[in-house]
Amino acid sequence: MAPRACALLALALAAGSVGAIRIEAPRSGSSLPRALAAGAARARPGLLHRAAGLRLRGGCASAGARDGAARSEAGRALRRQLTVLLVAMALFNDMLQLSMLTPIIPSLIASPPPLGVRSNGEVAMGLLFASKDICQLSAAPLAGLFIARYSSRLALFASTLGLGVATIMMAEGTTFNQLLVARGCQGAASAAIMSGGLSLIAETQPAHSRGRSLAMAYTGLAMGVLSGPLVGGLLFERLGRRRTFYLAGSVVLINALAQMPLLFDANLPALGEKSPDKAPHAGAAAYLRLLSHPHVLAVMFVCVCVYV
Repeated sequence: MAPRACALLALALAAGSVGAIRIEAPRSGSSLPRALAAGAARARPGLLHRAAGLRLRGGCASAGARDGAARSEAGRALRRQLTVLLVAMALFNDMLQLSMLTPIIPSLIASPPPLGVRSNGEVAMGLLFASKDICQLSAAPLAGLFIARYSSRLALFASTLGLGVATIMMAEGTTFNQLLVARGCQGAASAAIMSGGLSLIAETQPAHSRGRSLAMAYTGLAMGVLSGPLVGGLLFERLGRRRTFYLAGSVVLINALAQMPLLFDANLPALGEKSPDKAPHAGAAAYLRLLSHPHVLAVMFVCVCVYV
């Protein structure tokens, strides 16, 4: 009797857990199988309730995971928008600092020495204007190599900080040579801001919104070019040289401080991180291939002819 009772008990438990097995009493009239079947029937609702509870908890967990993923995606989208805004502000400040000198330089050249010059004022004015472009042209390849070796966000932060310091140097300069050096530092910082900011947008923005993000960044650049001469002339007339450049430099330094969270953003590539397919001199080789391209050489030749 004991083996038969154990077998019937196992069948009863299985029927109570899955509800797929029906136990019938043998024709011998024994009361033990009927008792086991009744116990399994009583145990079945409790097991079904527990299974329903497990399914409900699983559904809640999956819904929570979906909500977490949605919040994470919304946070990433917000960070991408703030990145574009910071780059647009950096380009705006860059062009503002460079173009606001247009109405100021003639007054600086006409100032008494050592700040101004006694003779050859036109040559001095041309040197002061051209120093920015010469340094920007010289620093652009180095900025590209720095970005390829380290990080675009580090290049953007360092160049914006350097632009603010160079603008304050314009306020503290007391001789024409010091103004010339400060103007050249502005040009070098401008090269790194341009390449670093646009590279950061290309790295962080998805393909479907990359064009719109670049357009917003260039909008900031255009606004700086358009408003620079007006802002520079008004501030120079009302505040003087030192206060004008101190105010402009402070705005640029605030922009640099606002970029600091980019340096610690875990969603961006780590500083100094390189792709495995990048060789140590891959940036220099790519730059040389670009310069040797016939179309690029033709454009460079036309630009030199136009400027000459």
